[in-house]
Amino acid sequence: DRWKLLCSICCVPYGACIQ
Repeated sequence: DRWKLLCSICCVPYGACIQ
């Protein structure tokens, strides 16, 4: 769920940041 916090900052769909 930590990815959701980080990614929600830079992207709307948390996950696009990781890819």
